[in-house]
Amino acid sequence: KAPSSEGLRIRIPTIGLDHAMRGQGLSSNGTIDPDPGTVMWFKGYERVRPGKVGTAVIAAHVATGKRPDVFADLADVDVGDTIEVVEDGKSVKYRVTRAGAIDKKKVTTDQTVWGANASRTRLAIITCDDAFGLRGDGHRVANFVVIADKVCRRGADASRRSGREGAPGRQRRPRPRHR
Repeated sequence: KAPSSEGLRIRIPTIGLDHAMRGQGLSSNGTIDPDPGTVMWFKGYERVRPGKVGTAVIAAHVATGKRPDVFADLADVDVGDTIEVVEDGKSVKYRVTRAGAIDKKKVTTDQTVWGANASRTRLAIITCDDAFGLRGDGHRVANFVVIADKVCRRGADASRRSGREGAPGRQRRPRPRHR
């Protein structure tokens, strides 16, 4: 039986997020651009459905116009936090190994997000970020990217099991609210 998109959810307890997700491809202008108020997992470029081996790219807006949107608090997620993907009552847990702002141009070549991955069940969660300001057209210059690897049943996350530690923790930074 093929998994349904109905009931596929992301939970990020640190920020109180529990939201449905749906699969979506590129927008008509060739970008990953979820509808306001939604969370999407990207269907394309050999990215996988959340919960499958490979890298699942998940996106939502930080703000729509002047109002906070679904990922308004994503920048409060830190290394070591847990994330869950829930489908049909079954939960897959992930541990955050990297969290931080990155220039949008660098995200497009980030190998953790877009590189080959046939051995890990990974999430790359992306939204816009105010860290580097705004472009002339009003769009943000940066993305906030959270990378999380599936927690193995024995309780060790995949990066520790392989002998590689995740990225060092980062200081929580005050961030401007979206205006």
